[in-house]
Amino acid sequence: MSMERYEAFMKHLPVGSRDKTLIALKGHLLLETALREYIYRRVSLPERLEKKQMSFASLIDFASCLEFNARIDWIWKALRKANQIRNQLAHQLEPAKLEETEDALVEYVEANDGEFSVAAGDDLMYEKLALIFFQLFDVLISAPTTDENIQQDGMKKYKGLSFDQLLGSASNGASLGPLEAIDKVLGKKPGYTPPPRSKKRRRQW
Repeated sequence: MSMERYEAFMKHLPVGSRDKTLIALKGHLLLETALREYIYRRVSLPERLEKKQMSFASLIDFASCLEFNARIDWIWKALRKANQIRNQLAHQLEPAKLEETEDALVEYVEANDGEFSVAAGDDLMYEKLALIFFQLFDVLISAPTTDENIQQDGMKKYKGLSFDQLLGSASNGASLGPLEAIDKVLGKKPGYTPPPRSKKRRRQW
């Protein structure tokens, strides 16, 4: 995720905030934005969805069935837990078992995606729930599409080869021209234009 996206998140939800209701409500809106972006990148006509009213739960269901990505398949459960926390804080003054629900979300995210390490002064404390919302936002925004995964994974076997070896490996005995061989290496199809690659996610600030 680009630094601009990090800064946009921080602008709307400072991770040092202590107000759990603010964190839950604003964090929920930011996650909805990330969910919609995740969906729009994976459908042919995203403009048809842009003004459609959909509940957060429906967005999760929609996004989760667009493609299977084993690396982030855990996130749908985490988003449902985040939605549960938001609903508790939005509709109850003193939600019962809120701390238990929050701890379960934090434990689940860290078990599946690691823990954010924050480089900061000892006197600067970060609200754990805000960091978890930040982490979920980051995963959604940074998640490559299936095409990007195929392209990246397909290149691994060619790592370290010279250009001539690369073309020879791609041709595999077939009479392919250089451009055809390169297209094969890149996993391209005729007329295929790969989507922009996501920047590598950062797990430390």
